[in-house]
Amino acid sequence: MAQPQAPAPQSPSEPSPASQPATPKPPVPAKPTVKPAPKAPVVKVAITVNADEAPDLTLWANNMKRLCEKWYPKIADLLKSEGFTPPETFEIVLRKEMAIPARAWGTTIEVNAVDTRKNHGDLGMMIHELTHIIQAYPMQKADLGWLVEGIADYVRFWIYEPKTKQAKIDITKATHKDGYRVTAAFLGWIALKYDKEIVTKLNAKLRKGRCDETIFKDLLDKSVEDLWKEFVEAGAPESPEAQSAAAKPTKNAKKD
Repeated sequence: MAQPQAPAPQSPSEPSPASQPATPKPPVPAKPTVKPAPKAPVVKVAITVNADEAPDLTLWANNMKRLCEKWYPKIADLLKSEGFTPPETFEIVLRKEMAIPARAWGTTIEVNAVDTRKNHGDLGMMIHELTHIIQAYPMQKADLGWLVEGIADYVRFWIYEPKTKQAKIDITKATHKDGYRVTAAFLGWIALKYDKEIVTKLNAKLRKGRCDETIFKDLLDKSVEDLWKEFVEAGAPESPEAQSAAAKPTKNAKKD
């Protein structure tokens, strides 16, 4: 039977592998923890309908209720601001006699029954008034009613029904203070050219109150007069479609 051989001695200059210190491995960098963006709370609203003065429009009013229930959280998200919660309830009231098609005050939307019978399909009108319920702005330093109405029509024509054809803006007479569709087009152009969140930012400032026209200078470093001048020089495009077309280079345009 063969005797086991003893291991050959190693020279002092060659230590055994077991006695050599292991080469430390570089630490693996930890993956950064990416926290998901917090989700905006879903805004819910309770809407009541009062058609006592126009019972024949009860079905129409209930359809408007469903429209508002669908669009209320969308508009509330567009017009969100820190510390603000939109009203949780409001009422749609049909009036037998009114001088205007509709109006919003406090937590009530009043609708002209006579006008509604003639314009059953004017759903955008309700979106405009719904926006006013959510705006709920306090007193401002200057009369900014034109901007308040412009934001409401921006929501209507740029968000709710952007494909609706708009009348051309008469640049010889129009000003940024015309409100409604004209100011909405002005805001849409600013959003396209300078800041896509301009309406949300204007809304946040208006919610704090005590604003005047310098609100534009504060946000864009340009006066509202200079912005309007640029808008007019661009042809005062009156709708999302017209503004998109104006922003595209022409085929014959020379390249630098």
